[in-house]
Amino acid sequence: KQEIRFLSLKIWVRLKMDSYTWLVEGSNKKQGFFSNHDTDLSDNEIQKLENFPLLRRLRTLFLHNNHISSVAPKLGESLPKLESLFLTNNKFETLVDLNPLRELSSLKMLSLVNNPVTKLKNYRVYVVHLLPQLRVLDYLKVKVSVIFSALFSPFYMLIQLISKGKEAG
Repeated sequence: KQEIRFLSLKIWVRLKMDSYTWLVEGSNKKQGFFSNHDTDLSDNEIQKLENFPLLRRLRTLFLHNNHISSVAPKLGESLPKLESLFLTNNKFETLVDLNPLRELSSLKMLSLVNNPVTKLKNYRVYVVHLLPQLRVLDYLKVKVSVIFSALFSPFYMLIQLISKGKEAG
């Protein structure tokens, strides 16, 4: 069995799991559920996804009801086998805020329900363009028509410009 300890500081929470230490910015609650394949960090006031150690076995990550508005680059290197990511009720506002998610090459299920970004035009097409392997988005199966639009429509050109413009700037 894994021993899990929570040390709460003013702004940072240190989460210990085996020999790993996670620093999660902007949290002051002492909650979380960990297993080899699933981790639940919901309701912890997390503001940014960052500082994950290499977790080769993690398949599912729950981050509901936080304040997450950005994702650190190279998250995919830390979570190479992540298949399901639940970011329901967070604070993603723009399409380019989602760009770092493209590094999650094993991701098959993503939930961004109740994030402001979901109300933007072409949101689903943009996300499917970033993550063409995605099968379920916001608890709905990704339709072939959305995949086609993401990969072959004139909007595809616009998506590439937006994605590259954010990376260059």
